[in-house]
Amino acid sequence: LAQTQTHHSIEGRNSIIKEATFTEYLKNPSTGTGREEDHKDYTEKNNLFWQKYDHPQYNWVMAIDLNACTGCGACVVACNAENNVPVVGKAEVGRRREMHWIRIDRYYSFNDDGKGGITKETEIAKLEDLDHVKVVYQPMMCQHCEHAPCETVCPVLATVHSAEGLNHMAYNRCVGTRYCANNCPYKVRRFNWFNYWNDSRFDNYLNNEHTQLVLNPDVTTRFRGVMEKCSMCIQRIQAGKLKAKIEKR
Repeated sequence: LAQTQTHHSIEGRNSIIKEATFTEYLKNPSTGTGREEDHKDYTEKNNLFWQKYDHPQYNWVMAIDLNACTGCGACVVACNAENNVPVVGKAEVGRRREMHWIRIDRYYSFNDDGKGGITKETEIAKLEDLDHVKVVYQPMMCQHCEHAPCETVCPVLATVHSAEGLNHMAYNRCVGTRYCANNCPYKVRRFNWFNYWNDSRFDNYLNNEHTQLVLNPDVTTRFRGVMEKCSMCIQRIQAGKLKAKIEKR
């Protein structure tokens, strides 16, 4: 089986998901959020490098209810269909060349009646009783960081920040250095090793003149040698703006 679970490492950073028991929460509402720890002050007053972006009209965000997520992967399939994300096949996935814009991360915790819990996968592997191990799923896509580390390393400004809080990709400007993928803390950027969507070497549903009709005409297909990532479905945002303008809203 070709799998992607171990393809990306966050280089020893703490789990992105923060958890705490209800007992711990009653003692300290900040428990498990990371806010109880000492953090650097990145406010504009103490920040010499990152200036605050102005969002004069919109600041788009996405909220995901992790309590409701079951890790079914339907969002991954929907994203693929909406954004013309290519299906690369088992051999390419085995080479760590998957193209999904969303991945489902799994985190493990062990219920020990509020005694602190075991959360690291290496620790859970040593447990003898696995009846109380819980799995938390988290859909992970581009976070459209306010001060995105991918933007500062791109030598051709192929990835830039918009006035609406989105991290944009200019495909025809990208030269494929992959610096942005290296600098992304969430590892959600993908590189096109081939023209997957029309290359006969990849046996997928797009390599047929009729089945190519399923491509979304509102989203461009990416070509070989460029990076791609979640666009926050900007085509739908623009469609909503257009509809509101027509209706004079």
